[in-house]
Amino acid sequence: MLKNYLITTFQYLQKHKTFSIINLVGLTLGLTVSFFALLYVNFELSYDSYHENADHIYRLVTDVKSSTGIDYRGSAVPLAPAIQEAFPEVKVATRTVFDYLIMQKEDGAASEEKIAYADSSFFSVFTFPFVAGNPNKALNAPFNIVLSESSAKKYFGEVDPIGKTLLINGKDRAYITGVMKDIPNNSHFRVDMLLSLSTLLEVWNPNLATRWISARSSSYLLLHENVNVASLQKQFPSFVEKHFDQHEFQYTLLLEPLKDIYLYGKPRGSRSGSAITGSPDNIYILSVVAGFVLLIASFNFVNLTTAFSLQRAKEISVRKVLGASRGQLIFQFLSDTILLSVIACFLSIALVILLTPVFQQLSGKVIDFGISKNIKDIGSFLLLAVAIGLLSGIYPAFFLSGFKPINSLKGKLIPSSKGIALRRSLVLSQFSISIILVVGTLIVFQQLYFMQTQELGFKKDHRVVIDFQFDLNVKKHAETIKDQLTSLPGVVAASISSCIPGRSNHKLDTEIENADNLNQISRMDAYFVDQDFLHQYEIEIIAGRPFSNKIASDS
Repeated sequence: MLKNYLITTFQYLQKHKTFSIINLVGLTLGLTVSFFALLYVNFELSYDSYHENADHIYRLVTDVKSSTGIDYRGSAVPLAPAIQEAFPEVKVATRTVFDYLIMQKEDGAASEEKIAYADSSFFSVFTFPFVAGNPNKALNAPFNIVLSESSAKKYFGEVDPIGKTLLINGKDRAYITGVMKDIPNNSHFRVDMLLSLSTLLEVWNPNLATRWISARSSSYLLLHENVNVASLQKQFPSFVEKHFDQHEFQYTLLLEPLKDIYLYGKPRGSRSGSAITGSPDNIYILSVVAGFVLLIASFNFVNLTTAFSLQRAKEISVRKVLGASRGQLIFQFLSDTILLSVIACFLSIALVILLTPVFQQLSGKVIDFGISKNIKDIGSFLLLAVAIGLLSGIYPAFFLSGFKPINSLKGKLIPSSKGIALRRSLVLSQFSISIILVVGTLIVFQQLYFMQTQELGFKKDHRVVIDFQFDLNVKKHAETIKDQLTSLPGVVAASISSCIPGRSNHKLDTEIENADNLNQISRMDAYFVDQDFLHQYEIEIIAGRPFSNKIASDS
């Protein structure tokens, strides 16, 4: 009997090809949009959840309150070890400091890399599988470095890099002690290399290890199970009073759950990888939009199915005369609509697989879609398709299976007023939701256009940047280097600065006179520049004058 129902359904779809194609296209597109939205939302909600101890890892952050507001910082370098020593609730503490470094093979080309200085305890807190090397010993000594799988292939190809070296900023050698798998895209920080933190604290900048004012690091605590986080955080004020000067600034230590950092944490710091944050509002908006699109597609499917079902009245009447029961007719109608929606579901899955690269480019997210990896999502959408088919088939199934066949055979079938009202309400809902989406799309387009065309306050086109990593030789011979660069064909001007607009920069606690003629300390972004910087980027002077090498006091 089931086989007979399916054969009848396929014959019906084949006979009414135009109706079937229109219904399939509409529902397929709606399901495809919703599927992409589901993938995006699941990806955004999955940040940092892949770590084995994700539920017990917290980021230790510092809020610094001053007369100008609250400055959201990371943590001082000596903070994490002191917290671990002071509070037995902390199982392991680890630190990272994000940076850019120029890396190269001894005789190879140089390349700028995102790196993080990391404690030897880093891999005891986070779960990053190793391809080669021992994670427990990989960062134990200065100039030990762990490469991601991609960076290892970039510099060494298929050759085993363990024991080999990379040159840092053209002078220091880093010894490769491990290769880990690439940090997943759903991580709130992503770097290509991990350099031992002892390199920074014992060799390059030992003073940083005891500086409680500087908040350059990101500290993470792995707590013991069953620790009351709120109770632990209430103990921090007495610790802060002991280690921080609370006269000019008010310091507050907070714990952020690892899995909440991306969506709910504030950007802390400005170095590479330390300020990657998402927006829960984007998730809500995208979910609502996807729901609206799916509603439009579903209403369209129901409306077309309901309207077209009246053309089957004589067919149903003949079946009744030949002895078909009402239950059998209802099942036939439902099987027709459910099969059509299931076909639309599989077509939408095929479209998702085909369009995933385009979606990644548009969304800026590297979302890996696969049948085996997303089996739960596919199952959910299959159930949704069945539900849509069921709902769209209920009304025509019960309506057509209930009328008297003699009226249909005589051509006296009058559409139900309830059926007409249903179709009208569905059409009205479709148009209303469509208008809302169109208006919303226009607003978003205007905002994006504004973002793309708004003046930034500096010119960025036709500028090439060379990062010299604060090389003292470059500073010492700055004017000579600039003269050499400007002598190159096509180079109009050159400037040297500590950073560039849009890139991470120094932040200095600066005492400045306010409107009330009182000195107050404010945390300022500071660019160290030469006399050509403002001209180079065409930054407008609205008061005073630019720097000049002809005025001695400007140096």
